[in-house]
Amino acid sequence: MNRAPGTLRVLGGATVFLIAVPSVAEPHAPMLQILIAAFIAIIAFFVVLYGVDAAAEHHQRNTPPRRDP
Repeated sequence: MNRAPGTLRVLGGATVFLIAVPSVAEPHAPMLQILIAAFIAIIAFFVVLYGVDAAAEHHQRNTPPRRDP
């Protein structure tokens, strides 16, 4: 779980860079905007997937084992 801060920092930096690109590029470049939107969607998917994995691991660690009656 120690990989989270560095991973999120890299993904955040990439997202900020890709959001800043269209402001520099030609305003009417729909293909570039589609590619940027797809990349941001992929990043969001992996961030959500990582969050679900972290929540499941947290739940597994903090749930006491079941005792049979």
